[in-house]
Amino acid sequence: LRPHRKSRLGCKECKARKIKCDEVRPVCGNCVRRFPVAEEECHFYSAPPRPLPSFTAVTLESTYPAGSPTSLSPYPVYAGTGVSRSTELRLFHHFATVTSQEMPLCNEECGRDLWAVKVPSIGFDNEGVYSAMLAIAACHVLTLNPDDVRAREASYHYIDASLSLHRQQLSKIDKSNAEVLLTASILITMHAKLRSPCLHTSTEPYVLPTSYFRMQEGIEKIMQVTQPLLVHSAARKYLLCYGDIPELHDGMAETFEFPDDSLIRKYISTASLSYNQKFIYSQALSYFDTIKKAILIGEKSQTVHRRITAMVSRVPKEFLSLLEDQQPLALAILARYYALMRCVEEPWWLRGTAEYEIRGLANLVPEDWSWAMEWPMAVL
Repeated sequence: LRPHRKSRLGCKECKARKIKCDEVRPVCGNCVRRFPVAEEECHFYSAPPRPLPSFTAVTLESTYPAGSPTSLSPYPVYAGTGVSRSTELRLFHHFATVTSQEMPLCNEECGRDLWAVKVPSIGFDNEGVYSAMLAIAACHVLTLNPDDVRAREASYHYIDASLSLHRQQLSKIDKSNAEVLLTASILITMHAKLRSPCLHTSTEPYVLPTSYFRMQEGIEKIMQVTQPLLVHSAARKYLLCYGDIPELHDGMAETFEFPDDSLIRKYISTASLSYNQKFIYSQALSYFDTIKKAILIGEKSQTVHRRITAMVSRVPKEFLSLLEDQQPLALAILARYYALMRCVEEPWWLRGTAEYEIRGLANLVPEDWSWAMEWPMAVL
């Protein structure tokens, strides 16, 4: 028998149900599968993240006690987190001067207004937004310097603080907090996109990005609830702009060629799948073909990024459930979406994602399905 490792940092829900938690923050895999809006239900105890071997011997900067009035933040620095006053200032400065200029849609007014103006402005008055902003800045720092121990610890700390406050506010949405909640949702979801490629270590097992996909669905729900409460909202304007993807028109094909990928389509047409399953997989591949066509006709990289990110809302909802069940065909199709990221210019918030996800998915796919991963591995 294999020795059982007791989960000491598992979420409260898994502990209450007496089941093994995978300890993946901000939302564990069990809660993702169990709850429609998992981020509202999955709560972790205020313990530090699991130790990472690469920096167990590093001594962090001295921290200020909780509630210290000398903190540069208007919020208390939590004791025992390893996040110092100087690290906090460094991350805020980095976000304000660098990160905010390199976020999605920063080449358009709606993106500049959100990231460079509204997020810092709201953050001055709201701890949840402030913490999420610093967590994203820490991820950006890590893409520039993967060995920055302080940034790694800070990202864990700040996103946990932001999620805790976000959950509390979700219980009552009104005009006074609608803009804050929508802005925080965008930041938290963005961090979920960054978390695996920025924070993972070689010793940690690969985890499917389904938490990120579910958070995308959560943003859509918050958009619906807050719609009558928000008149002039930078967050809402940004989301509408991001989702407004232009129709695809015919154009001159570029010299780039994709490897042949006929086997997976042949499998869908001949395999013993239900009519509903064939429809789900065919629709997922159909949208995949749309993105391939956009790349072949030379569509702008920024628009291709938006098409890829919009995948969750453009394919049948059941496809996400098939991913959560780790159905090999669903995993192979998802790997194809990530492979397309390598075919266009990668901004910092996508850099490394394709390789991380495709190699992780390849390890999840059963050996007799290795043929289905040949295409994404070839593109990679």
